Amino acid sequence: MHAGFRDIYAAQVTQLLQSSAVRGPRRADEGRRTDALSAVTASLRDSRRPVRPDATLFLLLNLDEMVIRPLTDARSPVKADDLGEKLAQDTRVILAAADADAGDRKELAASHVLWAAAKVLPDLNLKSYSLWEKD
Repeated sequence: MHAGFRDIYAAQVTQLLQSSAVRGPRRADEGRRTDALSAVTASLRDSRRPVRPDATLFLLLNLDEMVIRPLTDARSPVKADDLGEKLAQDTRVILAAADADAGDRKELAASHVLWAAAKVLPDLNLKSYSLWEKD
């Protein structure tokens, strides 16, 4: 990865993890959102193989926007009290699948995480929240 892009992605991760007061108002339980993001971040740090900033951003951004924010929104029809724990476990499952497919690469890239997430999606805890199921 080009060093310039590594720095850009790392800065975007930092910005993503800032509070919503900095990013703009949302109708969410900021404490639960922060706890869930912290749990995912801890799982990323514990990866067997180092995770590049682009992969970190890809996973955090998608989990935050597509899972965490909807489930912590005041209007959410689903109670997700165990969100951080479940997403931390999902992150470990995704990273294990990415690691298995990364061959001799020294780090996991966003492309590894994308393929791995698609591969293990049916087995992830986040599916239990029925975010994308038909009515």
